[in-house]
Amino acid sequence: MTPVSSVLEACNAGHSNPEPLALRWMRGVVPRAGREVIFGIGLNQLSEFCEERVPSQEPMQRAFFGSLTAGIICGYLSHVPHNLSTLKLLNPEKTYVEHTASLVRNSYRRVPSTVPKP
Repeated sequence: MTPVSSVLEACNAGHSNPEPLALRWMRGVVPRAGREVIFGIGLNQLSEFCEERVPSQEPMQRAFFGSLTAGIICGYLSHVPHNLSTLKLLNPEKTYVEHTASLVRNSYRRVPSTVPKP
């Protein structure tokens, strides 16, 4: 799925990344592949793992809550690789370290002032 999503995202990024599509689709492919691995684990193993731990005896409830829990976990874990792949696609001149630092720096304004700074 990664090559297809890479091409689709690259087609939509043409307004801010002037590189040719043949080069642009590879921008951010490493975190995008990581995101796909996280989704695959969530769909295959984690949903069954969570389903086994639902206290209900009703099979439909167990499947529903197990899948819901696995989806929330995978969605949370995959949002950083998704953001990195998008940032790399839109700004290929920056390194992944610079993009990560930018994400961290921009998150400080969303942290409540009552939380102590590191």
